[in-house]
Amino acid sequence: SPLLGTPQPDWPQPVTQTGMILYRQPNVSVPEGLSDFLKHGEPPLVFTLGSSSAKDAQRFFSKSLTSAEKLARRAVFLTGSTQRPADLPEMLPEWATWHAYAPYPDVFPYAAAVIHGGGMGSIMAALAAGVPQLAVTYAHDQHDNARRMQAAGAGIALRRNQYSPRRAAHSIAALINDPSYAAKAGNAQELLENESGVEVACDHIETQLRNV
Repeated sequence: SPLLGTPQPDWPQPVTQTGMILYRQPNVSVPEGLSDFLKHGEPPLVFTLGSSSAKDAQRFFSKSLTSAEKLARRAVFLTGSTQRPADLPEMLPEWATWHAYAPYPDVFPYAAAVIHGGGMGSIMAALAAGVPQLAVTYAHDQHDNARRMQAAGAGIALRRNQYSPRRAAHSIAALINDPSYAAKAGNAQELLENESGVEVACDHIETQLRNV
């Protein structure tokens, strides 16, 4: 999406920037228990690491649980595995719940803020939901993704080694209490709603095929 990066003069030509294409996995819905949790009570914090960091979560989830407790906020943990993360207690408090997976487009709109690993899919899903976000980056393209998101004013970026319960709570409180983050996230949501990435991509591909 041009929201996070405009065309550059050194790109090979011809190149068409299509706009956002938000992935939605077919035949997957929000687990019933999570759906009830989201719909009843104040908007929770949603913590997830996406696909690239989930298998090396270290103490991300336990630190996140402590930060949510410090803020007295409800919490959802999407862990990427059907096995409970070792750093989460066997019995979570009633204000928290964990699930292996749920479609981001169906969960993020309920969140007060989304805390994730900085993958582009997570960033775009949070922007599409109009929700402030905290990107806790680990490797690969995550650092650049998070920098672009932060520059757009829609959230805050931290490195994994900066993520502590105190630092997380401070950053999340800023996302919730500073209205500029919600405003920027809302502006991004409006812009993305007007991007027809799939349609533009299909039209461009069909045009190229007709010219073969």
